[in-house]
Amino acid sequence: MALIPISSAIDGDEWQGLVIELLYLHYGTDLVEVPDKHRGDGGIEAFSLDGCSFQCYAPEGSPTPAETADKHKRKIARDIKKFCENRTKLEKIFGTTKIKRWLLVVPDHCSSDVVEFCNVKTQDVHAYRPPLSYVSDDFRVSAVSGYTFLATELAKLSQVGAMLIEARIEPVAPHQIDIFLQQYNDLVEVLDRKLKRIPELDETERSSLRKDLLQMHLDGSNAVAYYDGKFPLIADRIRSVKQLRAKALEIECRLQKLTISSTRQQFEVELIGSVPALGMQSALTISWASVAEWLMVCPLNPRV
Repeated sequence: MALIPISSAIDGDEWQGLVIELLYLHYGTDLVEVPDKHRGDGGIEAFSLDGCSFQCYAPEGSPTPAETADKHKRKIARDIKKFCENRTKLEKIFGTTKIKRWLLVVPDHCSSDVVEFCNVKTQDVHAYRPPLSYVSDDFRVSAVSGYTFLATELAKLSQVGAMLIEARIEPVAPHQIDIFLQQYNDLVEVLDRKLKRIPELDETERSSLRKDLLQMHLDGSNAVAYYDGKFPLIADRIRSVKQLRAKALEIECRLQKLTISSTRQQFEVELIGSVPALGMQSALTISWASVAEWLMVCPLNPRV
């Protein structure tokens, strides 16, 4: 099984590669892939022998939910048109298989408008004349979130380290750091006291380091939130490893003085080794976020 790198802003080719891999994991030899490098794919990228056809789609950029829904509907309209008009080609591709579901597999199925549009396209396919020989009487058009639809297969891939997934981290605005300072002033005071123990830092450098640590803390929280939404097993594993490391720090801090850099580097290595699907950049971010948290809430006392 090949390693599948999944970037934070997954593109169409990455998404198609991931979905096809997951479908093979689910169906095995009952999945028929329809490559498009020669003579096109006829509006489908794969189909199963139990009658499901699949088209993968990941919109480019960071569209709003309304923009995403519009892109999904446009994609469905284009490909259902091909699904109907390429009947001669598809009759040969499907053979004796009757298609009961045409599924658009997307990263984010976010709008009821798309559900309504799928119902319209379902009626269009049933009304197409002459009738399509490869369409079953209970045929439906649907859009599904691949992260949910193929959650079991995703879990299997992540557990064996067949994927490397970078979290999509929303940028933290300066005012969010200010809000954190106000809401958790007692924790920030603990952080400040510990940073003052580093004699090489003057007041300006300490203030800058505090800001950077809080930035990383919020970035790391956003990264874990991303995994919670898309890959919950990864998020659970991150929390488990982090909890064990925090308990170890409770003991280690009594036996030796720990540095910020060495603690972070060691935890980054632990994350990469214990969470096989965790992306390298995400591991770096989460390790810094964890150190920032430990400086605020547990006895991590830094020295040079």
